[in-house]
Amino acid sequence: WSVAHPELQRGAKEPFLYQSAHEALQKARAGEPIDHLVSLDATASGIQCLALMAQDSASAEAVNLGTDHVNNPYRRVKEHMGNYDYERVKQATMTSFYESVATPKELFGNDYDKFVAAASTMLPGPWAIKDAIASCMTYQDRYEWTMMDGYEVVMDVTAPVECSMDIGKGHMISWI
Repeated sequence: WSVAHPELQRGAKEPFLYQSAHEALQKARAGEPIDHLVSLDATASGIQCLALMAQDSASAEAVNLGTDHVNNPYRRVKEHMGNYDYERVKQATMTSFYESVATPKELFGNDYDKFVAAASTMLPGPWAIKDAIASCMTYQDRYEWTMMDGYEVVMDVTAPVECSMDIGKGHMISWI
């Protein structure tokens, strides 16, 4: 794609990096070795995982799973909302799927509910999974639920417990 569109270097955010990548691609096509670093990025990878968990084919297609068409989930949310800045919609959508409410509210103010309606309509499975995860992360003094067999469970929280886990290579996560 970059070989077919060399003129885009002028509008690139990082024109020298674009030129370097463009030249590396030309060398690779000619069979010459390159030393250009390459990275891969998924389309909304967190939303992709949630779409798979929800088994939501429409949302999966929106994040480029199982389709030959290139889709942009942030643009879909923006188009559903109407006349809003793309970068603002993208930032709000991305952070929402990492359980941020503050950032989308800051970005949309009184239009926050409109944003939630658009995001949950355009990405319904991932939004439902996100909400389910968030419901488990509330901090209360008591949890109550009904098991599938009708048994009523009541669990009082008497004291916070701090936990941590080494997730590899010395990286720790912790929670209360």
